[in-house]
Amino acid sequence: MSDLNQVVLHGRLTKSAELKYLNNASRTAITEFSIANNKSRKADDGSWTSDVSYFDCHIWGKYGEAIQKNLTKGRPVNITGRLKQDRWTRDGQSYSKITVEVSEVDFLPTGNSNNQNNAPAVNQMPPSTSYGDFPEEAPFDVPVM
Repeated sequence: MSDLNQVVLHGRLTKSAELKYLNNASRTAITEFSIANNKSRKADDGSWTSDVSYFDCHIWGKYGEAIQKNLTKGRPVNITGRLKQDRWTRDGQSYSKITVEVSEVDFLPTGNSNNQNNAPAVNQMPPSTSYGDFPEEAPFDVPVM
């Protein structure tokens, strides 16, 4: 039995995706990109600040090949996938890196109706609201994560 490993992220691409092929017999495709995920929160002095996290992502195979041209810098997306930790040793030092193996990409509207790169979205969802975006006097209970 496998343990549960699923992640859903909303963010914007930090640069356009790169499509590469492995040097194996089947020339396996891998599409690589990175997204920035922002969280706004109210600081102690009452001002708003933004925390940004960056996530390296990759898509294996034909799905990545098919959507690579639509994964352009600044594009808002929702991604679903699983976390993968790679480990290696170099010069006696151990390293690790966590990436997102993407299984689904939902393209979100860019807000620019003249943008010709807007690909039709499958299962398109509106951007989610961060829990930190609620006012202090919210008229309901806000779940603590």
